[in-house]
Amino acid sequence: MMDHVKLSSLARRIRSYNLYQYWDNNKLVYTEGVHWFADKLKCYWLIDEIGRVIFQKLLAEYFSSFYSIQLLVHADCTAIITVGNENDDTYFEHKINWTDCPIIGEPVSFYLCESEEYYCLMLPSEY
Repeated sequence: MMDHVKLSSLARRIRSYNLYQYWDNNKLVYTEGVHWFADKLKCYWLIDEIGRVIFQKLLAEYFSSFYSIQLLVHADCTAIITVGNENDDTYFEHKINWTDCPIIGEPVSFYLCESEEYYCLMLPSEY
């Protein structure tokens, strides 16, 4: 398990033109920045959780071309993924019962944006 990390210690501005196809859904791609984040923190589970649970719920219950997604890990190793829109209105929260993500107490933000025939998961710096 990694030691707890401060988000600011991982801060990095990534501009990317490479997209990764999500393995279970051809309508979801993610950027090099999201790939870097998942690889660096060993939390590919987050991409799976977004791709298999959250993305499906968004398409079924909420229609928008832009979603904000925020991960907040608590000291007890539980986490909440909050999903909303560009106006910071919350659509729903998704509880994670256990995670070893080393960023504790600092929210980590992602955007999910519609782009032609797919949705792209990205870091805010890649928007």
